[in-house]
Amino acid sequence: MWLLNAHTRGMREFVSYKQAPHYAILSHTWGDEEVSFKDWQDGAWEHMEQKEGFRKIDGCCRQAVAESLDWVWIDTCCIDKRSSAELSEAINSMFNWYKQADVCYAYLYDVFDDIESNLGRCRWVTRGWTLQELIAPRKVVFYSGDWKAIGTRSELAGRLATITGIDKRFLTGKALGDANVAQRMSWAAKRTTSREEDEAYCLLGIFDVNMPLIYGEGPRAFRRLQEVLAREYPEDHSLFAWGKIVEHLSNQVDNHEQIWGSEPIPYDHNKTGIKRLGLFAESPKDFQHSSQIVDVGTQEKLNTMSFSNIQEAGNYGSSKWREIKYQHNMVQPWDEWRISAIGLADVYISVERFFLDEYESDESLSGNASHHFVDIVDIVVKPNTEDNTVKDDGDRVTHT
Repeated sequence: MWLLNAHTRGMREFVSYKQAPHYAILSHTWGDEEVSFKDWQDGAWEHMEQKEGFRKIDGCCRQAVAESLDWVWIDTCCIDKRSSAELSEAINSMFNWYKQADVCYAYLYDVFDDIESNLGRCRWVTRGWTLQELIAPRKVVFYSGDWKAIGTRSELAGRLATITGIDKRFLTGKALGDANVAQRMSWAAKRTTSREEDEAYCLLGIFDVNMPLIYGEGPRAFRRLQEVLAREYPEDHSLFAWGKIVEHLSNQVDNHEQIWGSEPIPYDHNKTGIKRLGLFAESPKDFQHSSQIVDVGTQEKLNTMSFSNIQEAGNYGSSKWREIKYQHNMVQPWDEWRISAIGLADVYISVERFFLDEYESDESLSGNASHHFVDIVDIVVKPNTEDNTVKDDGDRVTHT
């Protein structure tokens, strides 16, 4: 980690941010005339001072000195981007660097007057990298293009929440880990980056994960990020809660009965050109409507039942089961359930198993070998309807 001395303008390298002295850190948006690490090392001051990027470096140093801070970190000149190893380390560590700083100066070059209206239109709130720079630091102070203080993150939290879509509580001290994957993804949905891969890389700190950087891989970077998140947050299924929330049926189906499964979906060659989507999203933009996704297990107002022991819970479940009519059909490798909870809802559940190897029988396995397969589960719930299904004494339910 390289730090710039705010007094002498000399550079010094520290092995870790944990060993670094107190420092201020700059948050800004890049322009065409930035001062690089190489520029600073070459020491061509007359050339550097003519660049637009030098002015914000100078302003940052002056503000740090005014607050009795001797060191600053600025991404344009404190990372040697000629070294892929240093760049990778910086990107994977950057969230912690912002978090560790005594103060973060958020420099808004395009804001001068009428702060209330211009804040929402400034470039800073639209960029991918500035998301972590808004959330990570312990203290953020916003400055206008002429380095006049606008306000702190806490003071502007209400306005920033409206502009960015981030819950105000996460701007005023609430732990980032309390936001699920979908909520955090939604914060980046309207932000952009210059390089496609940075859509993923700028979110590493937001999710507290690490992964190798491969510039040139394009959209695959965001898929790799989701694969990492699926492993790191195995119980957070909001990762898959992306896409537009709609009020109308897909043009692949004609009525609710086809969604329910009681009517087949006829093949229509005119509808086969529609792109098919997988389990993972293609970009953070797909999470634009996911800010209100919550884990129902964490909601305080749920009408839950509590029991003092397992037997009591079993007795309650047994009594409720007698109120439920069902039919069950089993055809391997397909398992289909239809349950009608009287007075509540109809639930359709199907499980389809896809074998990733050649499946004949379990007897074909040798030793401790096992088959590899994927189970696809569909659950559809619709409002309660009249159900004449009768539970025969001979019916039997098998759990697999």
